[in-house]
Amino acid sequence: MIHPSARSNRRLQPAVSCMACLLALLSATVADAQTAYVANADTNAVTVLDTATNAVTATIAVGIAPREVAITRDATRAFVANTGSNSISVIDTASQSVTATVALPDSPNSLAVGPAGDRLYALGSSGVLHVVDTASNSVLASLPVGAGFGEIAVTPDGSRLFIASTNITVIDTATDAIVASCAPEQTAVPGVSNVAVGVAISPDGARAFVGVVSYSYDITGFRVDGSLAVVDTATTTVTQSIPLYSQPGPIAVTADGSRVYVGIKTYWANTLYGAGFLPGRWAAAIDTATDAVVQWIDLGADGATWAQQHTPAGLAVTPDRSGIYVSIPNGNSVAAIDAATNAIREFIAVAGGPAGVAVTPNAAAKPKPFVIDAVDDNPATPLPAQAGGRALASVLANDTLGGAAAAIGNVTLALVSASDRGITLAPDAAVWVSGDAAVGAHALTYEICEAVNPQNCDRATVTVSVRAPFAIHANADAGAGFAGSVAVANVLANDTLDVDVASLSSVSLSQVSADTGVSLSADGSIVIAPGVAAGARALVYRICELASPANCDVGNVVVTIAARAIHAQADAVNAPRTGGAAVANVLANDTLEGAPVTTATVVLATLSSTTASVSLDAATGAVSVVRGAPVGPQTLVYRICEAASPSNCSDAAITVNVAPYVLAAAADRARASSKMATTGVVNVLLNDTIGDMRATSANVTVSLEALSPLNRQIRLNADGTVDVLGKSSGGTFSLLYQICDVDTPANCARATLTLDLSGK
Repeated sequence: MIHPSARSNRRLQPAVSCMACLLALLSATVADAQTAYVANADTNAVTVLDTATNAVTATIAVGIAPREVAITRDATRAFVANTGSNSISVIDTASQSVTATVALPDSPNSLAVGPAGDRLYALGSSGVLHVVDTASNSVLASLPVGAGFGEIAVTPDGSRLFIASTNITVIDTATDAIVASCAPEQTAVPGVSNVAVGVAISPDGARAFVGVVSYSYDITGFRVDGSLAVVDTATTTVTQSIPLYSQPGPIAVTADGSRVYVGIKTYWANTLYGAGFLPGRWAAAIDTATDAVVQWIDLGADGATWAQQHTPAGLAVTPDRSGIYVSIPNGNSVAAIDAATNAIREFIAVAGGPAGVAVTPNAAAKPKPFVIDAVDDNPATPLPAQAGGRALASVLANDTLGGAAAAIGNVTLALVSASDRGITLAPDAAVWVSGDAAVGAHALTYEICEAVNPQNCDRATVTVSVRAPFAIHANADAGAGFAGSVAVANVLANDTLDVDVASLSSVSLSQVSADTGVSLSADGSIVIAPGVAAGARALVYRICELASPANCDVGNVVVTIAARAIHAQADAVNAPRTGGAAVANVLANDTLEGAPVTTATVVLATLSSTTASVSLDAATGAVSVVRGAPVGPQTLVYRICEAASPSNCSDAAITVNVAPYVLAAAADRARASSKMATTGVVNVLLNDTIGDMRATSANVTVSLEALSPLNRQIRLNADGTVDVLGKSSGGTFSLLYQICDVDTPANCARATLTLDLSGK
């Protein structure tokens, strides 16, 4: 931070005479003099304080149990809400005396005066808003608005009245009608009930600050929280919720709108005696530019018990924002707080449970400057030349104004100087380095000034380092693999940026060119596509420094694609001519890289077959024989090709030995007469079979092999029947016959027919 004397030297003023200085000082003193009015509920009086000396200058008797004080903008009258006598006392601030009393039908809980001073608004305990004509001190209208607790506030232009009483209700003061109402929350949450209890309006009328108490019910139980809701007065919507973690009480906004002060009345806690409300002893100072709590002001206590805690009841700020006044009923005092340091200057003794506090307005009062501190910045990471970028997100990040974070809104920002034209300060307080900034250290000096006190300034310097681009090397790679596999795990593994291994967090990676079948993945791996034939492939990639995208290098990768060892093994099997499966799966003894193949890893196809009766099912690998296939060895040639690389194939032959049908000639017995000719004595083929079929003259040939004893009257016919041609000698004859496969004549079988010719 630059010393205050240095700041003074930058703004030399023309010399003035000592008398002029004295007159100006006296004028400023008169203009800045303020009076605070404190309602004392227990003594039925109002205490008047000189805020310059914090001395009690008057005590004014009013109605019973006064609670709130409201003062006209011209500071000529003060109105006091007497909750015990259902009335409002009107005080002439010049004479410090009550000049009138306005009777009300119920107890007034909160007061607000219109900017012209002609209207006074009182929220009654019965939930009725009373509109009072301050000229006649009579009630002009009474408007039901709901609950009777909470606070009210008028916008600076007097057009709207905001009521914080459970909901936020807006009254059009021209018609005294409700024009809007909303819950004090950004989004409704199940199990959470938000209740508005206090309100203050910003000096520009754009925002209302609403105290909110939140009651939560969920599986963890019951608890109470609190916050300050920021309301857009134009739309009556909650735009922000500032956590207070306790239950808010009185609220006051500085005349310049830079600070909001919230008194904390209670907080919810779990103790040894159970959960409940405990008395608060703090006031929260909130910066309106950042909507953040600047400091929790501890109001202290008179002892260790809960009843002795300094719990705030009323709160007001002087127009020049130099002092904050907080009434403390259980301490019978008013805490005078230095707004610049948020420290308590003193406790002013007042009698009778002080409640509401109000300070006379003064449009001529100028805000007392806050301590402004611009702190030097030195970003740790240098930016590369030829690339530039953002060197610092915000010069304000470590700057403060009155203990609050400096922000665009409570300060103005200006560039004072930069040692290089490539170093610039953006309106959002970021520091940027252009690509043409020179290598080396550069200084940027900036100035922040308090928004409401433009003469209150401080300067700081940002030191920015610009480095030369890092050495970048994309080194050649070589990899190998099969189709469908990863050939190189990461091309960046042997690449470097400066002295470090390149990584995706430091460089960008892109493919420049590649042969068909290989590609670069986003993770840096080189992938071989499925189905690529064996051979060498080339790929070129580029890496560029992320911080300096023009700083690049190109690398080459050679990928050798190998063919997997694939073997289709020959098979030889026997199969019956009756047909069926000859081989369950020809792949059973085939291999790919030494491992058994499956229909998922290879594609199977028939190349040739010596007969259509022997076929291969490519889907299952089964070889089948059709009934009646030609007898003898049949050859089927098949091919297997790697599914991932269809050009990688192997052929094999399977030999299927088709065996002839099995012939079965069964013995027969028959009887006939020897005295007469008889045809068709028997058919020897009736119980003979060929394969799984009955033997017939169509599929077998039948021949007589021997007849014992010899008898020329007995004849075996070609269809298998036996005839007795005529009278013959009687007796028993054995007829040996043979059947042979018509398609395979060498395939034969024999049987004997026993023929009894003893019949008559």
